Amino acid sequence: MRDGRRSRRSLHPPQDPDLARALDAMTADELRSFVRDALDRLDHEPRTALVDSLIARAAKGSSGWRPPGPSREIVDEVKRFAREARRVGSADPIEVDGYLRQGTKAFLARGAGKTLFIVLILAFLAMPFHSAAGSETPAGPSPNALFQFQKDNRSHPWLRITADSGMVERKVLRLDPVGLHGMSTPDGVQLPGSMTWSQIQRIDEVVTRAAPWRTAGAVTLGLLGAGLGNALGAPNQQGGRMALAGLLVFGGVGGYLGGEYGLRFRSERNWYVADTARHGEPVDHAEAWAPVSAPGADPAVLSACDRIGRNELFRAYGSFGSFKGYAGIAGPEGLEALRADRHGQRRVADTTLPRLISWDQVDRIEMRGGSAVKGALIGGASFAVLGALVGMAAVAATPGGADVTVAEGGLVGALYVAPVGIVIGGLSGMAARRWVVVYRRP
Repeated sequence: MRDGRRSRRSLHPPQDPDLARALDAMTADELRSFVRDALDRLDHEPRTALVDSLIARAAKGSSGWRPPGPSREIVDEVKRFAREARRVGSADPIEVDGYLRQGTKAFLARGAGKTLFIVLILAFLAMPFHSAAGSETPAGPSPNALFQFQKDNRSHPWLRITADSGMVERKVLRLDPVGLHGMSTPDGVQLPGSMTWSQIQRIDEVVTRAAPWRTAGAVTLGLLGAGLGNALGAPNQQGGRMALAGLLVFGGVGGYLGGEYGLRFRSERNWYVADTARHGEPVDHAEAWAPVSAPGADPAVLSACDRIGRNELFRAYGSFGSFKGYAGIAGPEGLEALRADRHGQRRVADTTLPRLISWDQVDRIEMRGGSAVKGALIGGASFAVLGALVGMAAVAATPGGADVTVAEGGLVGALYVAPVGIVIGGLSGMAARRWVVVYRRP
């Protein structure tokens, strides 16, 4: 089922209002009997997941029960399995899942269980997600693409994930060569477990206009609220305080309403499509859990990768000629998913864009310096200070005293004047953009 709406309905069916009362009415023996019968009717995958959850819940409960620890024979079997997988460079995913289930159960036990768990994790991380004979299981993204995904996930955007079981929308805490970890639902529910790359067919980022509409709503209604508050409070010599209150209250409401309105404008930006043709590679344990980094890579290369975003225009020069445009992936291995600037000219040795420009081919990369955002921040802060000084001076110079304190006058002045600085600074930042070197081969 590929339709997103239908999939979400099937994944989250409405809950029967009598369910809680029915559960409360059953005795412990009746509930156990029902669970056993239900498990017998489930298919293998959902039954396995439910059994694992039941064992974990029981082991963490107050009864003190724990599953038995692994025998020496099981530990030796796991070690042999890990050695063989390392030797041939691959393993059957079904066998991997089975051993991992044993490791998860052993982790809940006492004594030698944790040792077995560590052995299993190391064995798992040493294996790719395909069989030695070759299969159609997705191999996961390349290290270069994974580096880009980790950069894009810093703000933890909403991701639309198409998996074997359907389409879901999740926020992801961490991505690594194993898969996605620390996922949460739109309802704020933190989900246990992870989703491996072998289960994932496609990932798209959900892009909305919530942020710009939130800012526009806060500024527009905030200024209207300040003017209304000043008009209502002026007859009682409370114009300043009422203006400040109107600015804060109406600005907060405007920001909320603007953000909710901006959420209606949704689009998708593709991150990843599974490649079943590429065989997976063994995953190193240290690499699997590393943050956005690439051990051994040139720090200057990593700095340039950090600067080059998906929609950041850059110019590259090297043995390939010159290129002006965008890179969908910028990682330690090079620049991929290149898109030429439609308004610029490209001079490369070949008539087609290369699949990858590696860093050993690059002599220099330039990007546009200056920023509208940076200029807006500087302009807003500068004008806010100026407005605060003017406001405090006006209150202090008012004959007979004003209806606000000097501090309140400074705050109102800053809030009134800062938007002007934001506009002027943003326009100045856009006008002052120039090409600066962000990478030069040593």
